Amino acid sequence: MPESDIFVMMEILSNKEFEDAKELFKDELLKKLEIFCDELRTKYKEPTIRNYQLVIGCWIEYIEGYTMIIEFSELKVSQCRSSFYNNVKYDMDTPFDKAYKRLKSFFVFLKEEGYSNPKVFKAYSI
Repeated sequence: MPESDIFVMMEILSNKEFEDAKELFKDELLKKLEIFCDELRTKYKEPTIRNYQLVIGCWIEYIEGYTMIIEFSELKVSQCRSSFYNNVKYDMDTPFDKAYKRLKSFFVFLKEEGYSNPKVFKAYSI
């Protein structure tokens, strides 16, 4: 979504409505993360799952705290890659390539759940 569209949307929504929408989006992603991790438990051990939770959880916190995104379809590729990683790399202690793979697997899951963002999916070869 172009930056100008975000400001138009913010003018339509009150500050409270916008903050509520951001919180709902975050809660929705956290619920999807729980389901995703439950599926991972059939393949991986807990330490690996905790790393998935860390990386994806940091991404969700980044989206909620550093962007004006309230829908998955609004995400820019940079918010799922470089901007995200540069903001949280010290919190995660996970190399970029591993973080990239963790997010990619979560985005594959979200696509299977009906989420859409052609630019992000293309950037992640999904």
